[in-house]
Amino acid sequence: MGIDRSRGRVIVLIALVVVVAGAVTAWVVLRERGPHEESQVPGGPHPWRAVCTEPGTAYTSVAAYQGPGPHPTNVEVFRDAGGGDVVPDDGLSATVLPWTFGPVDYAGIQLVACVVRVAAAGESVRDCAYGGSGNGASKTAAMHRATYAVTLREIRTRRAVASARIVGDELLCPAGIGAFVNDVYSWPSAAQWDASFGRYVTGAGS
Repeated sequence: MGIDRSRGRVIVLIALVVVVAGAVTAWVVLRERGPHEESQVPGGPHPWRAVCTEPGTAYTSVAAYQGPGPHPTNVEVFRDAGGGDVVPDDGLSATVLPWTFGPVDYAGIQLVACVVRVAAAGESVRDCAYGGSGNGASKTAAMHRATYAVTLREIRTRRAVASARIVGDELLCPAGIGAFVNDVYSWPSAAQWDASFGRYVTGAGS
């Protein structure tokens, strides 16, 4: 009888150890999959790229997305590199969102629009002509209508606030292109930006 009770206690203890070990493992896995937390605000021309890419970084010293708008928003642009990877799309990174707030330091930015060019139609919709340098050379780039997957994220936590898939209506040629660039892409118009994300940027945050 005493032996049976001892065996029962051992079985219960083993079961408890297994449950605790499983819970700890699950917690570690979830922590590893979550965003890295960083208090120091980055600098440079593309400060929020790490918020957009997986597993992502949350900048905990940045102002929270809450209270009445407007909520200063930045944009980071990528293109789909295939296999689930994205790479910076510097040819479009100078394009701004339709909402302007005047000078805002990095710590004042609350949201970032993570923009990924996921597709582009093969047929060109217009040509963009560019004058040459001192040797008189010039070139023409074909513009294609592009589709973008956009996720609006809170920088402080990296949580997704809203997302949308947009086929760019803006056919304005970029002001300049690189020497080896032969194709350019349409961009979401101000009206498209506003329809998809305006209420989050100019309205009350939560």
